[in-house]
This record gives sequence, C-alpha cells and structure tokens, in this order.
Amino acid sequence: MFETLRRFVTTHWVDLNWALYDKLSSPKRVSLALILIVIGAWVGLRKWPQLRRWISRAAIATLLLYWLIILPITAPLLTGVLLKVLPTDLGGKADAIVVLTRSEDVMGDRYQLALDLWKAQRAPRLFVTSDKNFELVQELIQVNGYPTQIVSATGCARTTKDEATSTAAILGPQGIKTIILMTDAPHILRAYLTFQGVGFSVMPHPVDLPPSLSSAKRSFLVIREYISLASYAFLGRLQPKTDDVLAHPAADLLQSISDRECRLERASGIDKPFNQT
Repeated sequence: MFETLRRFVTTHWVDLNWALYDKLSSPKRVSLALILIVIGAWVGLRKWPQLRRWISRAAIATLLLYWLIILPITAPLLTGVLLKVLPTDLGGKADAIVVLTRSEDVMGDRYQLALDLWKAQRAPRLFVTSDKNFELVQELIQVNGYPTQIVSATGCARTTKDEATSTAAILGPQGIKTIILMTDAPHILRAYLTFQGVGFSVMPHPVDLPPSLSSAKRSFLVIREYISLASYAFLGRLQPKTDDVLAHPAADLLQSISDRECRLERASGIDKPFNQT
C-alpha cells in the first residue's frame, strides 16, 4: 500500500500542488469562494443556526488569514528565514554552474546571471536542467559572444529531486564535484540540501524573483517550499553524501534516470542518452 501511495505521489503530486498554487494565487477567486460560502451558509442553513455560525466564522477567519498571507511583507519575511540557514556564496571557483528550471513567470533572468558568473570565471561550464530553455541559453550565449561549448542540458526532470539525480548521473562521472547552484530564493534551500544529498559540494547562489510576480504568488511559492522541505526531509532526500558517489552512481539511480529517458543536449547539436556523455 505504501508503494502504491508513493507512486501516486510521484506521478500526480507535482501537477496537483502546482494547480493548487495557481488557484490560491488568485485573490479574487479565493475571496469570492469564501464569501459565497458565508452567503450559502446563511441562506441554506437557517434550520441549523449553530452550524451556520460555525461555517460562517470559519470562512471569515480563513479569508482574513488569506489576506494576511498575501500581504507584500509576508513573502520576504518567510524567504528570509530560509536564506538565513544557507552558507554565503563567497565567490569561490567551482567545476560547473548548474541552473535549475522554474515556470516562466518565476524564472527571471537566472540564465543571464549564470553567464555573468561564467564570464567572471567562477566555473568553466554551464549546465541547464531544462532543455525547454536550452534555446534561450544558446541565444544569450550568441548575443554575448561566448563559446557555445560551455553549455549542456538535460530535460527529463519534473521535480527538484529529479534535477539533482539527473545532474549527478551526468556530471558526476565527468569529475564534476563542486557546483554553483542557481535558482530563485524561495527554492534555493531545498535545492541546496537536495544536491548535497546526491554528493555535490554546493555553493548556493539565490536569484531574486521577477518584480512582476504578484505578492500572492510570492507568498504561496514560499509556503509551498516550506511544505516541500518537510516532505523531502520525511522522505530522506536531504541527507548529504560524500562526492565518492558521484563518480560511481548506484545502479538503481542509473536505472531510474534511464526509465525517465534522460538525454544530454549540447550546444553543438549533439543529442544522446545520458550515459553516453
């Protein structure tokens, strides 16, 4: 039964929680739904006054809590707590810069910032965990006049854990041990711990969320991270490993990545299975 539940969560949870995030990030939709619950209780439950009062008070309290959550000050406060436990990026050298993917409205200018780090000679390589954004990175490389061979990508990941295991299986056997990890500030702590959990030595480099992102989306993005951190800790995904596991990935890890049909894509146009790097 536990295995069935695990498979269901693995298959559907990502889509379900992003759909929930999208719905909760709409103040008009949420407020209207809660107001309708209050009206419905007072109109439809006249014969049960105690139940009517209970439902109405619960809906009003939820509405007030919701508006407290989406205040502009809430997301920065909650994000600040996550960032406090991270080590500071002191500008050291790394073997590669790894840029994690996010939805378009959250992505910001992380790829340009990653190229800026490459230009500053922080690392000789750039690795992108989404082939959907690979063309965007190639365009930025060409516009800036950088060599195309500095970047490679894979595109089989649906979760942060997938990104970490795929990156480890591809880069680990190539001798990549120390990485600069780039993603948005709410996501960076979970990403940092997860990539440590597959053996990398990680320099976390958080990226600011785009100014255009609403306060409601910022708040529920960071709340989602608190929930995801708890679930990752429960599943044992945040236990750090030594870099020895990078050079020789476990057979079950290689099999799971093969099952997801991970492919390695390079700017030169070469597209091949991950184990033929």
